[in-house]
Amino acid sequence: MNDTVFQITYGNFTKRSNYDAKTMGLIPEVSEVYVKNSKNKMVSLTETGWGKKEDTPTHLILYFTSSYQGVDYVGSPETVFWVDNIEFIY
Repeated sequence: MNDTVFQITYGNFTKRSNYDAKTMGLIPEVSEVYVKNSKNKMVSLTETGWGKKEDTPTHLILYFTSSYQGVDYVGSPETVFWVDNIEFIY
């Protein structure tokens, strides 16, 4: 998918016609997604709600998965997924 551009949407967009809860929903509390916190410790990432339209975003989580179901991994252990040359245009 060379030269592909994805629009980043902020806020609660669950009412949009293109919303897909399985791939666009919040990361659940029972997830296996981990991030480093301010104390350099790996902790589970849990999203607890949507931001408001008037909020000023301060962070961006860029999450790639080789599974078509995201957090719920479905696939082969031999699956290889390369991500290269990410560019933010804003």
